[in-house]
Amino acid sequence: MSSSRLVLILIPLLILSVPALGDTLWLNNGDRISGTIELLEGGKLVMKTELAGRVRIDVEDVGTFDVVNAMLIKAGGEAERALSVSASKTAGTINVVNGGPAITELKIDQIQQMLEPKPIIEDWTGRGRETQQRLWTSKTRKRVNAT
Repeated sequence: MSSSRLVLILIPLLILSVPALGDTLWLNNGDRISGTIELLEGGKLVMKTELAGRVRIDVEDVGTFDVVNAMLIKAGGEAERALSVSASKTAGTINVVNGGPAITELKIDQIQQMLEPKPIIEDWTGRGRETQQRLWTSKTRKRVNAT
């Protein structure tokens, strides 16, 4: 078999064998849940899963978790953006990277709030411009019609 045929056969197999990227949550009892962590607040973690939909889990049942996207974490009254959050070897903690050289281990039960940050500029895109343009045009027409 030629090497080009072998490559053509192996590429689809490799693509299919790679798991879908997403957040992973490990519970204290050893169970693992995959999906998207949407929010951690008030002692509850909300995760959206493909099979079960939105699942609410008590923080005391969470061993650790791994998050794909950057998160905004509020702990100890201060909010900071975590560039990455990864699972820790210590139960009840996560590893947080904020862009510095050190990895910070953070206790999950100390997190007051965690969510994915939304860009502020998002409010000014799309329809906002069209609305501003229409308002400006209508004001101009009124001025033109008034004279």
